[in-house]
Amino acid sequence: MNVTDDSTNVSIWSTVTYNRTSNSSAGEDRRSYRNFYEYHASEQLWLIAPPILIIFGTLGNALSVCVLSTKKLRNLTTSLFLIVLAIVDTTVLFTGLLRYWIRHLSNVDIRHLSAVGCKVHVFLVYTSLDVSVWLLMAVTVERFLAVCFPFRVKQLCTIDVAKVTIVTIVAVLSLVNCHFFWTMGDVEYVIGNKTYTQRCTYADVKYYAFMTKIWPWIDFCIFSLIPLTLMLLCNISITVGLGRSYYRRKHLPLQGDHPASDVRMTTMTAMLMALSIVFIVTTVPIAAYLIGQREWTKNADSHTIAKLSLAWAIVNILQYSNNACNFLLYCLSGPRFRKALTEIACVRCFRNKVHPGNTATAGSTTAGVDYPRDQPNSAETCA
Repeated sequence: MNVTDDSTNVSIWSTVTYNRTSNSSAGEDRRSYRNFYEYHASEQLWLIAPPILIIFGTLGNALSVCVLSTKKLRNLTTSLFLIVLAIVDTTVLFTGLLRYWIRHLSNVDIRHLSAVGCKVHVFLVYTSLDVSVWLLMAVTVERFLAVCFPFRVKQLCTIDVAKVTIVTIVAVLSLVNCHFFWTMGDVEYVIGNKTYTQRCTYADVKYYAFMTKIWPWIDFCIFSLIPLTLMLLCNISITVGLGRSYYRRKHLPLQGDHPASDVRMTTMTAMLMALSIVFIVTTVPIAAYLIGQREWTKNADSHTIAKLSLAWAIVNILQYSNNACNFLLYCLSGPRFRKALTEIACVRCFRNKVHPGNTATAGSTTAGVDYPRDQPNSAETCA
């Protein structure tokens, strides 16, 4: 029994199209795409970029969890969302990106090790990617509520509400992607007098139309269109709300002046808007590719296949960079995050200088840290 994995089909599945009667010689002719420099560029990109993103993303997400779990930040609902987001992003890197790196490094696809492993892996990749996006959208919606409905923040933005939101997001998106457990699998078919096994592909011909014509649009709406639309609307509303707040403070000073709270609100909003912009830039290209790739690969010549191979590598690296760079965005656009990170570093330096090699007296080190006395007010509950 022969096992096939025709890599000429540049798609999310990285398998051959569901054509049982195709002549194998045609596939051999199309393999000349490997001779083009675009294909070699894509191979180099797959070998170099993934380990960098995985290492940087893992360390950054771990640091994000540590910083967001500090005393000053852990009681904020936004911190809870971002902690879960860091964990999910790390899952994305190790399930999705790591698979591509291993495949291009050793020519071993972990999806081909077993039919069950194929189903589970595809489910985990899609679900974790979707959860990551919707968590970011939830944070943006929460920021919108904090800015536009400040007097209802205490009721709308609580830790319990955040926990319910997170559980709901995970449950609903798991349900949406559970079809992979029966639509994906190993398939045997005959060409001439030989029997082939196609690994991790559409489990039956009846699923082919759904997976190639309907599912890409469903996935586009869930992964990109709906979150993108809501993020844009919320960010526009946030910008307008902050502008109105600034106008009122400037022209109606007697209504109250809360400069410290306003600065914290604005800086957190700027950080979350930066996350939204990076999300748009890094995820829209792959969503567009997955919609068009079926038509682009149909009757494509060798050079077109090579170009699509490079395009597929680029849009994937862009997508996974979104899961790896959040820590950098927090540092660049979040003053409170930077301050908390600096304080953690200062505490450790203080411990090493005062009590080298002894952690038993760690409690005394907090005297060297300037923790602010003021607690988050109602407007900061969602900060």
